[in-house]
Amino acid sequence: MTWLVGTNTSFGHAVIASDICVTFTANSGEKTYIDCLQKVYPLGKFVIGGFAGSVRIGFYLLGHLQTELVMPDEKNVWDLDIIANTWLPRVVRRIFNSSPSDEKNLGASIILASVHPTKNWPFPNTPLTVVYKFSSPNFEPQKAAQNEVLGIGSGARIIDSMNNVNEICNSFSFHESIYGGEQYQAMRVADILEREMQKVPLSGVSNLFQFATVNRNKYEIFNHERDIVTSEGRKPQVRFPKIYANYEEFKNFATNVGVKAECAIC
Repeated sequence: MTWLVGTNTSFGHAVIASDICVTFTANSGEKTYIDCLQKVYPLGKFVIGGFAGSVRIGFYLLGHLQTELVMPDEKNVWDLDIIANTWLPRVVRRIFNSSPSDEKNLGASIILASVHPTKNWPFPNTPLTVVYKFSSPNFEPQKAAQNEVLGIGSGARIIDSMNNVNEICNSFSFHESIYGGEQYQAMRVADILEREMQKVPLSGVSNLFQFATVNRNKYEIFNHERDIVTSEGRKPQVRFPKIYANYEEFKNFATNVGVKAECAIC
């Protein structure tokens, strides 16, 4: 249970936004929802990625890709268009197939966003961006069209919400938001997801979102923390709880709060 989206832009950077909720299931079948997990990570030069489905498999998939995408020579980088259609699905499929059956039953999906190492838009000095998603069991690559938003997780299955996100991310006002900078435009994506969840709340999807950007110079990951103006004029602050960014810490957290890390899903 989660909602994670990725989109490329016309301005030389790609964006991923994700909620931070995890669904824990007790032996009795009772479910507990906790905001506690970072789902988006840097994977290599010019590449970021996020996962949905089994938390254990998601960490293993992205951890392995972090190793595979390291380049010993800083001048060399991966072309996501090439690897997404050659060895990457095979690697991901092998890791998924070697995972425990109860974890595989939860499924696994990943979104990767990258800046092409050499290709530019027709606009001067504007790098081309690419976004792909891969889902179990076959992990066949699905590439986003320019300015298309791809989604994974339970939130992505709400067709109306995904249509709304795509419509807004293709609007003039969204493109115009680049004048506030890459971070501001990426924050707009998180804003859209949050508003959709407020309209149609979904169990296992948080109202707290992270957003990330990648360009040819750097990647950045942010918590969507801000002030809210209420009708009474007050400004309560929205702040994140502690979130965990590796599986060992996540397992320790689960033990400490009395839930099972095994078969946790996001």
